Amino acid sequence: AAIVLVENRAQLANVAVHCEFRDEDCLINGDPLMLEHVFFDLFTNAIDAMPNGGEITVTASCKEPKSFGRKDRKLEVVVRDTGAGIAPEHFSRIFDPFFTTKEPGKGTGLGLSMVYLILERHGGTVRVDSRLGQGTTFTIELPVFSQKSEMVFKQI
Repeated sequence: AAIVLVENRAQLANVAVHCEFRDEDCLINGDPLMLEHVFFDLFTNAIDAMPNGGEITVTASCKEPKSFGRKDRKLEVVVRDTGAGIAPEHFSRIFDPFFTTKEPGKGTGLGLSMVYLILERHGGTVRVDSRLGQGTTFTIELPVFSQKSEMVFKQI
């Protein structure tokens, strides 16, 4: 649903969006509006990082645990853009509240801090890889819902 929300903005910015969702049974237990907010922020930031156009690629698939004996599967969602990338000196602060590299009036610095907080509250994680001039990749992992799992959501 978040892709639909930014579709027009992406077209106006000459940004192509490619999605690959593998048809696996990979359900998560979470607040749909909060998770939509996560992806809306990531897509918006990616579009903003490509003022001359570019591409966003979104893939989603279930991942089996890598450590022996673990049975918890994860939904992995990768959001990759071909934008400007994140400068090394900013990398350690991108999830800090109110930190932004955007011009005054163009951003609040709350987007990525909210992404981090929402994912944490859902038992998920986010990793970032970025190269200046080559783009940024956000990798999100969320626990897959099973009959045995119970998730308690804390208030934000």
